[in-house]
Order: sequence, then C-alpha cells, then structure tokens
Amino acid sequence: MEERKINFKKNDDNTPVLDPDGTLHGMLCVKMETLVKNFSLLLYLLQKGELNEGTKESSAELFEQNSIEILNSLGYKGDINKKYNEYIQEIRSLNHENRELRKQLGMKVSNEDTRERLKLICESFYEWWHNEGTGNIESITFNEYGMTATLRGYILPFRHVRKTEEQVSMLKQKGFDVSSVVRYGQHLTASEKNFNMLKELFENAFPHSNIDKINTTTYLGSESREEYVYVITKIIVNFNNLDDIKITEP
Repeated sequence: MEERKINFKKNDDNTPVLDPDGTLHGMLCVKMETLVKNFSLLLYLLQKGELNEGTKESSAELFEQNSIEILNSLGYKGDINKKYNEYIQEIRSLNHENRELRKQLGMKVSNEDTRERLKLICESFYEWWHNEGTGNIESITFNEYGMTATLRGYILPFRHVRKTEEQVSMLKQKGFDVSSVVRYGQHLTASEKNFNMLKELFENAFPHSNIDKINTTTYLGSESREEYVYVITKIIVNFNNLDDIKITEP
C-alpha cells in the first residue's frame, strides 16, 4: 500500500478560464447578489435580537444551495453536491413513507407534510421554467392567496443540467427573441413579441396565473459593443391555484 500524495500544485495551473459571452460572470454576479441579500437580512435580525432558528436554518440552506451551484458552474469536482443530493433524496423518501403511514392510520397531515409538498411544487415549477423559459428563478414565495414567482430574464439553465447555449437555442426555436449583453450573457429581449409569448405561455400552462409585472432595462450589446439593447430583467407571476402546478411524488 502506497501513501497518497497531496497535490500542492493546484494553484500553479495557469490555464485561463474562458468566458467569452460573459455568462459565467453574469451568473456569479446574480449568485453574489442573492447571498449578500440573504446574509444582510440574517445579520440585521441577529443584531436586533429577532433571529430565530427557523430563519437561521433557511438562510443556511439557501447559502448551501447557491454555493453548490457556484461550485458546479466553476467546474469544481468535489463530493459536496453528491452528498447534498443524497441527503435531499433520503429526506424525501422518509417524508413520503411517513405520509403513507399516516394515511393508512387515518392520521391528519402534519406541517412537515405541507412543507415537503411546497418543496415539490417549487421543484416542479423550477423544472417547468427550465424546459419552457430561461431556467433562472430569483425566488418563490407562498401566501394566503397562492404563490408568487420572480423569474429572471437572464438565461441560466436550472442547476446547469443544460448548457447556456443549449438553453438559448431552445428559446430561439420556441420563437423568443434573445439579446447578448456585455459581461452579462444572454437575456430575453424586451420586445412586444416576447411579452405576448410570455403571457400566452403562462395562460396556457397555468390558467389561474397572471403576470403581475415585467421589469426591463438597457445594457450595452455584446455584438456591436456600441449599441444598447432593451432586455427583460424580471418577470413577476402570481399563481392563484396551486393545483395548476402538476407535481410528481418521489
């Protein structure tokens, strides 16, 4: 048996990291913004003495998820993602078994059952937006009226299952207009055609949904580097009936 050698030369690799269209830079900026907002709130609540265990755990989980996505996008080969996915699958299987057991015993649905159900709704919607839109979601929130999803016009595939150029190609095949932005990758163009297509897309898929707002801005176009392009930054959608979102039990 031989001793395993420790690689002390990892930092000596001078291979350049290429990001010609700014996709990686844009994604890292988005993730950094999310992490800063999350921990700014956590620090504020902690300073005010209003931080509870539930909020702390939610913040830590959000940090973990975004950290995994950052590591994946940088091509880092580690086992943190594998362990995380195995852990999540174990929890789902256990919750599913417990729900079935309670049904058999005639017991009421617990709050944990509800939370797991909401997770399944979120993941089903994430998957749908990956297959039909930009694959990039800022947040999903639930209230007494239903669900609100804040989607990004910046094209970034869901958990990097699909490459960005493949996501862009898929959107173009569906008929969407896409614009390139300097340092911020590819975005849905803020065109009347895209506005109408998005409205039709949500009305057909989720009959009880409505687009509340579409935020737009101008960026320097990466193709000419002289002209500005008008792009979609956020799409805020309200869902008034969660049964519209079809989910699959684990």
